[in-house]
Amino acid sequence: MLTLFRTSVWFIVIIGGAIAVLATFIKGNDGQAFAIGIATVVLTIIWSMFSTWVWGVRRHVVRHMGKPIDQLAFVSKDVGASRRADNIRALETIAKQQSARRLGMGEYEALKQLKSRNPQLQKIDWESVEAEGDRLINIPQNSVYLLKLNGKPFVARMFNDGSSYDFEHEQAMSTGKGSHLQLCAGSVDEANEIIGWLNAETGQNSIYRGQMLQVASPQDGSIGQTIRITKRPAAFRDRIILPDEIIDVLDRLVQSRLQDRAQLARFGHSSNLGILLHGAPGTGKTLMIRYLISSCEDHTVIVPTDMAVETLREAFRLGQYLQPAIMVLEDVDLLAQQRQSARSVDGLQELMNQLDGLSAASDTIVIMSTNRPEILEPALASRPGRVSQAVGFPLPDNAARKELLKLFLHTAGTKLDVDPWIARTQGASPAFLQELCKRAILIASQRTDGTEDEISVLEEDMNKAIHELVVFGGKLTATALGFPTAG
Repeated sequence: MLTLFRTSVWFIVIIGGAIAVLATFIKGNDGQAFAIGIATVVLTIIWSMFSTWVWGVRRHVVRHMGKPIDQLAFVSKDVGASRRADNIRALETIAKQQSARRLGMGEYEALKQLKSRNPQLQKIDWESVEAEGDRLINIPQNSVYLLKLNGKPFVARMFNDGSSYDFEHEQAMSTGKGSHLQLCAGSVDEANEIIGWLNAETGQNSIYRGQMLQVASPQDGSIGQTIRITKRPAAFRDRIILPDEIIDVLDRLVQSRLQDRAQLARFGHSSNLGILLHGAPGTGKTLMIRYLISSCEDHTVIVPTDMAVETLREAFRLGQYLQPAIMVLEDVDLLAQQRQSARSVDGLQELMNQLDGLSAASDTIVIMSTNRPEILEPALASRPGRVSQAVGFPLPDNAARKELLKLFLHTAGTKLDVDPWIARTQGASPAFLQELCKRAILIASQRTDGTEDEISVLEEDMNKAIHELVVFGGKLTATALGFPTAG
């Protein structure tokens, strides 16, 4: 409504003045036409100055702060675009609690520009951001907040320098070049106090807290990384066939450390921990990781999906921000090869720097896994503080293979005697046994119409399945599934 009024006045002044000048000039009164023209120009300038002041952001800021603009401190802090939504949500919450004013300002106009110009009030634009799974929340893009902290007024806004939320491409927040928290306060010290307070607020109430996050380099080659909320995997202890000692030790290392971090801190210890899981392919490392992160539902899980330097940096930055956190780095041997055989050590160096840089006050557990511990860089694998515990995953013994075969075939309701297959699968990994049983069930199901609750897996089904995997598939297939004695 105000914009329509402003436009109408502009139209009346300029068009009306032009018509009056033209009409007077046609009547032959040149002096009067000149005077009307001068009056129109002066009136236009006056209205321009007045309307700019009325519809500008500066007067609202000056009135709220109670000081002239040149006596105010303007401070900007890069908070990273991954925290942009968190900061806006915190400002929105404070604004509602204080019934504070919220103004619209040009999306790419910095708050400090108020010192030299008077940006015009704008309509507030909104964007959707993924919060939990498929749930979306709406946040304003270009708001200026007039707030108070401990009775002291301040003005805040989030300034985006080019990164954006791409809803149609992927429901993922791009870290881009970063976003900036911009503040106008009575002094620099007051601004720093506000920044510290907002950091605490956003960290505790982040849309990412307690989620499982994937951090990756964008596929289109753009700057920054994408952060995607993914579903936390489900894994249950009764479906993990491993030596009890492995499960007990990892339970104590991860769950107990996270649960008792306050007790550790009381005695001067941080809960930071580096764990290295190693063993042949398919021995249960990934399943164990899934079990650990599924049993720590209140903790943030961060998974870098590539080993680029910036991806690792952003992942550890999120871990520090959202602590207590669990970082998962699978197949770390792809990154941490011995330096003499690696084409580039940038990623390895970044990983070691980040592990060294975990502060004593942070609560981050880094779980790494590898199929090839023998090629790991000694500086990573052998230095205390980077890897505090290595856990080997053995191939299942006879008793374990029996339990695994019964577990994988039980879902089909079969009553096949698994004892003869214990010896035939000597050296097989759990992954190989699972695929063997799955293949046998598929073969057996071809004899039915697919409606039976139970499928009778026969010896011939198992024979055909192992033939396909070991003989037809050859050594490559068998080895990939964890059956190194094949062929």
